[in-house]
Amino acid sequence: MAGVAFVSAFGGWRERINRFRNCGRGGHTTGCGVCVPRCAPVSYRTGARRGAAPPRPGSSQLRASLIAPNNTWGLWTALMGSATAGLVLERTRLGGTLSAPLIATLLGLLWVNTGVMPSSAPAYQLVYDIFVPLAIPLLLFNADIRRILRETGRLLVAFVVGFFGTLFGTLVACATVPLKSVGAEGIKAAVALNARHIGGSVNLVAVAEAVHMKPTTVAALLAADNIVLAVYFPLIFALSTSAVHMRSSERKSASAASASSEAASTDPRAPSDIRLIRLALALTVAVAACWTSQLLVQAWGIPSMFLPVLTLVIVALATLLPGPFRPLQSSGTALGMLFMQVFFVITGALGSIGSVVRTAPVLLLFSAVQVLAHLAFVLSVGPRLRLTRNEILLASNANVGGPTTAAGMAGSKGWLTLIVPAILIGVCGYATATFASLALVPILPKWIQCLPWSHRL
Repeated sequence: MAGVAFVSAFGGWRERINRFRNCGRGGHTTGCGVCVPRCAPVSYRTGARRGAAPPRPGSSQLRASLIAPNNTWGLWTALMGSATAGLVLERTRLGGTLSAPLIATLLGLLWVNTGVMPSSAPAYQLVYDIFVPLAIPLLLFNADIRRILRETGRLLVAFVVGFFGTLFGTLVACATVPLKSVGAEGIKAAVALNARHIGGSVNLVAVAEAVHMKPTTVAALLAADNIVLAVYFPLIFALSTSAVHMRSSERKSASAASASSEAASTDPRAPSDIRLIRLALALTVAVAACWTSQLLVQAWGIPSMFLPVLTLVIVALATLLPGPFRPLQSSGTALGMLFMQVFFVITGALGSIGSVVRTAPVLLLFSAVQVLAHLAFVLSVGPRLRLTRNEILLASNANVGGPTTAAGMAGSKGWLTLIVPAILIGVCGYATATFASLALVPILPKWIQCLPWSHRL
C-alpha cells in the first residue's frame, strides 16, 4: 500500500523532473518557463558538457595536475585531508566564521584551479555513487516521526511555521531577484536553496542530483549561502533571550547528563568492540537501504528519484523500528557528516573560480532575500499562534541551519529542555525538505511568468 500511495502522490513528478533536467536539449523552445535558448546541458556528476566538442590541446582542461587522475591514493589523500581540514578549521576562531562544508568546498576549488588536483577523476564518480547515497540514511537513523510528534510539542508548531516561511521566502526571492544571469540554473538553485533552508545540506544535494544542477552552480550556491548564514545566525542569537533563571531540577538533570556522558567517554572499561560493531551495523543498514531504494526506483521507473526514495525508505524504517536504530544514531551521524565533507570537496573540485565569482553574487542576494523573508514571516505568524520569540527563533535555526546548529543554540542559551526537541525538528527537516522542494519544480517557473515584471527576471 505504501508503494501504491507513493506512486500515486508523486507519479506526475517523473515527467516534470525529466523535462526540467533535459532543459536546453532542444525539446522545450517555448512555453516551458524554465529553458533558456541554446543552454548547454552539463553532466552534474562529471561537469562535462554532453555533446560538446573536445577541449583544444593546451587548454586548461588538458593541463596536467600535480596529482594525476589515476593516482588513487594521492587523490584520496587530498580528498580526506581537505574534508578533515574543514572539520578542524571550523573549530578555530577564523574558521568558525565560515563552516566545515564551506571550507571543504573552497579547498577543493583551490586545489583544482591551482593544478594540484585534476578537474575529473574516477575517484570523484565514486564519491557521487557511494558516499552521497550512504550519507542520507546515516544522517536519518533518528528520523522517528512518531517520536518527533510526541516529544517536540510546541516547537514542532514553530517548525511548521518556519517550513512555510521558507516557502514564502523562496516565492519572494523569485519575485524580486533577477535570475537571468544564472540561466536555467536559477530555478534549480532556488529549489535547492529551499531544500537547504527547510532541512540541510543533505537535502540540497538530493535536490541538486534530482534536477542535474551544474557542479559550478552547486559550489557557488554553497559559498553564497554560507556567507548569508554567517550573518543570519548571530542575528537570531541577538534577537533571542537566554535562560537566566534555570529551575533546579533542570540544573541537576543537565549536570547528571554531563557527568554520565563524561564518564562514558573516559571509562577504560568501555568496550571498544561494541562501538566497532555499531559502526559496522550502521554501514550495513545504510548499504541495505540504498539497495532497497535502487530496486524500488527501477521497479517504479523513476531512476532520477533515487535519493528522495532513499529518504522515504530510511524514514519509514526509523519510524517503524525505532529500537534497533537508536544505538546506531551517533555512529551514523558521525559517518554521514564525514561522507558529506568529502562530497563538498568534490563539489569545489568540479567548479571553476571564474564561474563561481560570476555566479555567487546573484545567488548570495537570492539567499539573503529568501532568509530575511522567512524571518519576517515567522516573526509575524508565530506570535499569532501564541509561540514565544525564543521558540520561533530556535525553530528558524533548525529550519535554516539543521539539527546541529539548533541544538547548539539551545545549549548556549540555556534552554536545556529544548535541546532534544531542537534536534528532532531538525531531523524532521531532513525528512521532509527534499519532497517539498521538488514539488516546487513545476510551480516556480509559472509563478515567475505570472508576475507583471517577469520579463525583468
